[in-house]
Amino acid sequence: PQKLKAVSAALSPDKSYSGQLEMESITMQSKNLAEWKTAIQLATDPENPDRSSLRTLYENLMLDNHLASVIDSRILYCQRSTFKIVSATGEENEELSALFERTWFEELVRLILMARFQGTTLIELFEVDVLGELNDVTEIPLGHFNPLKGIIIKAPGDSKGWDYKEGIMANYYLQIGKDKDLGMLAQVAPIVLAKKMGISVEKVRDVI
Repeated sequence: PQKLKAVSAALSPDKSYSGQLEMESITMQSKNLAEWKTAIQLATDPENPDRSSLRTLYENLMLDNHLASVIDSRILYCQRSTFKIVSATGEENEELSALFERTWFEELVRLILMARFQGTTLIELFEVDVLGELNDVTEIPLGHFNPLKGIIIKAPGDSKGWDYKEGIMANYYLQIGKDKDLGMLAQVAPIVLAKKMGISVEKVRDVI
């Protein structure tokens, strides 16, 4: 027990990379097609890609009720699906299956599925309890990691950071998706933005 407590203390949340990031507030300002193009260009920079603008754009797109509802429906369906851990012979390991019946696993499923929509997603598996069991999972925000370099950066735009693909911390981070994946939101963005602009124009007409 003492050894397990020592391990837990060594992996305290304040020593994780996510706890050292310089976070920015979420902007509610509307976006346009020009900002979409800029976000894509910055995110696909071959030398030093910056996804911070892409993150802001995606957060703004998710304010669309229909888009958010469609994505949530697909995710909730998977989260509520039954599962079991089986051996190579197909025999269920009930004890191991029970370990995944936790809220952190539901969040892990959500983040894995969100990678389909938002592109490359980085998950931190760091917070454990006194018994060494995983207690929570944390998403490293877009803009705070560089998949091409395999680093987590303290502030968006930094060229140097902490390695998450190699070294002693590699086991605590899980990247979902390929390094250059931007996700389906990059493709549907023009349609959603156009719809928002159309609604804004109609509101102006109603006032006039």
